[in-house]
Amino acid sequence: MVKSDDGSIKSVTDLNAKKACTVKGSTSEKNLRAKAPQAEVSLFDTYSQCGEALRDGRVQAVTTDAPILAGLVSRSDRAFKLVEAPFSEEPYGIGLKKGDDVFRNFINDRLEEIYGNGEWKAAFDSTLGALGLKSEQPPKVDRYPSSPSTGTSTSTTTGSGGSTSTSTPSRTSSPSSTSTSTSSSSTSTSTSTPTP
Repeated sequence: MVKSDDGSIKSVTDLNAKKACTVKGSTSEKNLRAKAPQAEVSLFDTYSQCGEALRDGRVQAVTTDAPILAGLVSRSDRAFKLVEAPFSEEPYGIGLKKGDDVFRNFINDRLEEIYGNGEWKAAFDSTLGALGLKSEQPPKVDRYPSSPSTGTSTSTTTGSGGSTSTSTPSRTSSPSSTSTSTSSSSTSTSTSTPTP
């Protein structure tokens, strides 16, 4: 994201020798440092603070996931614009309590329903699309086999016909809109790409 009148940044390599902002400790920081090693990186606690730094000229660009930047652009009174130059891909997911197959399947079914009936496209077009982001195919819903309940014992049949008893420790994953787990405790739902 850059100021609306800035045409000097068209790709991540253009961030070299420029001041760019992101949130400290984020994957965006790691990606920025790897792809534009000569960028002067300013780190803040929030992306809103990065937006303020862009507005007052302390930095020339802000980088993070496109939906976050789109929100900043929408609240900028046309002071900012998105640069369509993604330089990494970050999977998003919905974190669920491990073993909650009923809720996971409900979410998966609902996502597939809104992808199929046009609700997803309408929501995208009226929000991110209105800010100039291009609509792609809806993200694939990853389906996982049913998982054992947390804190229970399960029996597994081995190839020789014997059976092995295993105990599953009780664990939960914290709800998070940015879960990237590929276990049965999480459903991968979308991908967002950081852009300057």
